[in-house]
Amino acid sequence: METTMKVSTSFRLNADLVESTTLAAIEEAKAQQQAYRDGKTPVEAIDLSSVENMLKSMGI
Repeated sequence: METTMKVSTSFRLNADLVESTTLAAIEEAKAQQQAYRDGKTPVEAIDLSSVENMLKSMGI
């Protein structure tokens, strides 16, 4: 059995960044996720037939 080495990492952010931008992004993501669950926002299919088609269907 092969073992994988894991490394613990941490980083520091300015408190105002976490309290404004980060928390706002988390709340927005949660609201979007709930809208998908409630059927209020349709989930668009992603074309996985090729990398190019996948990126195109994602609008990239």
